[in-house]
Amino acid sequence: MYKSSYHNTTGVQGKELEDLESQANERDMFILKLFLDNPRKGFTAAEIVEHVIDSTPHLNRGTRKKAMFQAMSIDKCTRRSISNLAYKHGLIEITDKKRGGHSGRNNRVYVLTHQGEQLL
Repeated sequence: MYKSSYHNTTGVQGKELEDLESQANERDMFILKLFLDNPRKGFTAAEIVEHVIDSTPHLNRGTRKKAMFQAMSIDKCTRRSISNLAYKHGLIEITDKKRGGHSGRNNRVYVLTHQGEQLL
């Protein structure tokens, strides 16, 4: 049915691969739920990353450096999920609309597609 956004670039197998695919699937579904809970609202990739980070309670444990690397990993994985939800599954799409992001640059806005709305 749904293929997760985990990309097995290191040849992981067995239970470990299943666990990593499950984690990627949970992240994809978490992001999709954001759109389903707000079907008329669009989100930039930066806003989605911020939502995922804010919803990750263990992120602030440990050193500042560790938290920074965890946030970078979340950013990369979240953007991969966004790409898969948009381009592989057609559940969200990028629009021509833009909003300012944290870096001061404009970010394109993603919205739920008609196909995605069918999940409501």
